[in-house]
Amino acid sequence: MSFQRPDKRAVEQDPEAVVRWHEEAWPQIRAKVKRDGGERPLRPATTEDPAAAR
Repeated sequence: MSFQRPDKRAVEQDPEAVVRWHEEAWPQIRAKVKRDGGERPLRPATTEDPAAAR
């Protein structure tokens, strides 16, 4: 048995759709989260001090 790794990028990915999503959908998602008082989604939690990494 061998481990399978996913490709780094989807073969069917549409670059124009990705750009549209970043320009149209993502700002709306961020605005809703900010308005609702939540944290930013899709940001990994870290246990390290960011200042120490410098």
